[in-house]
Amino acid sequence: MMEEKPVVVEDAAGYFRPVRVFFFASLTLFLASAFLSYYLFGESFSSEFLDMFRETYGGLVELHPLLLVAVIFLNNSAKSFGAILLGPAFGVPTILFLILNGFALGLVAYDAGHLVGFPYLLAAILPHGVVELSAVFLSSAVGIRIGLRVINKLRGRAVSVRRDLAWGLKVFAIRVLPLLFIASVIEVFITPSIVSILFKH
Repeated sequence: MMEEKPVVVEDAAGYFRPVRVFFFASLTLFLASAFLSYYLFGESFSSEFLDMFRETYGGLVELHPLLLVAVIFLNNSAKSFGAILLGPAFGVPTILFLILNGFALGLVAYDAGHLVGFPYLLAAILPHGVVELSAVFLSSAVGIRIGLRVINKLRGRAVSVRRDLAWGLKVFAIRVLPLLFIASVIEVFITPSIVSILFKH
C-alpha cells in the first residue's frame, strides 16, 4: 500500500509571496487587453459599446449617493468574489474576467477619450480606479494561484487546494472588501469633485 504524501502547509508569507507575482501578472494581462482593445477595435466598436454601457448603467447616476455607493460596492464585490471562487476551474474564468474587463476599458477609453479628452478621462477614472483595480488584481491573483494549485494537485503534487481557497476567501474578506468599499466611496463622493475642480466650465 502506497504511503500518502504529506500536504505541504504554508505560512502567511509563503502564501503571499507568489500572490504578488500573480498580482503583477494580472495587471499586465489587464493592461495588455485594454491596449489591444483600444488600438485594434476602438475605432470599430467603441461607439456601440459605449451606447450599450450607457443604457445599462446610465440610470445609476440618478440614485441617492449612499445607494449608489452600495450598488457599486456590491457589483464590484460580486465580480471579485467570482474571480476567486471560480479559480479552481484552472484559473480560466479568472483570466477571462481580466481580459474582458481590460477589453471593455479599452473601448470606453477610446470613445470617451475622443469625446471629452484624455485629461478629463484620467481625472474621472484614476482617483477611485487605482484603489478599485488594486482590489480586482488581488482577487484575480488569488484566483489564478488557486487554479495553478489545482493543476499541481492533479499532477500529484502534495498541495491543499481547500486550504488555498480558504486563504483566498480570507484575503477577500480582510483586504479586497475594504478596498472596494473605499473605492466606491471615492467614486461617488470624491472623483466628481476632483473633475469639477479641474474642469470648471
